[in-house]
Amino acid sequence: MTNEYDLEDTLPAGKRRSNFTAWERVIVETDDPRWSSAVRSRMEGSEAADHAAIRLTELEPTNIVGAAALLNYFADVEAGGSQIFPDNLEDENDPTPIEDRSARFGYFIARNVARGLVKMAGGLSYDQQKSGGSPHC
Repeated sequence: MTNEYDLEDTLPAGKRRSNFTAWERVIVETDDPRWSSAVRSRMEGSEAADHAAIRLTELEPTNIVGAAALLNYFADVEAGGSQIFPDNLEDENDPTPIEDRSARFGYFIARNVARGLVKMAGGLSYDQQKSGGSPHC
């Protein structure tokens, strides 16, 4: 499969106007088909990565090994300087007060690991504590 970088020196600028950013998706029908295909492939890969990342924000570990693995994965990606995780995620069902109901990816990872650890320890969840329960000590 050819990527856009391989084609930049080969194709004239007028045949590679299709582009994809976080804010805009533009496919120009008169572009070289190889360029359009490369842009579409990058779009599909980016969408698949976003969906996988969203699934990670929904995971609540059920054991210590899973909690450590999720935290280590997140830390490793962040330390590598990659911008693969989506930002400004929303969870309308989250009772935790978040300004504008959105938060960074890391918030959801930390929240779910904390919830999982509380359950593993047999304590009350954050939601239960807010509704009048008290944690087991």
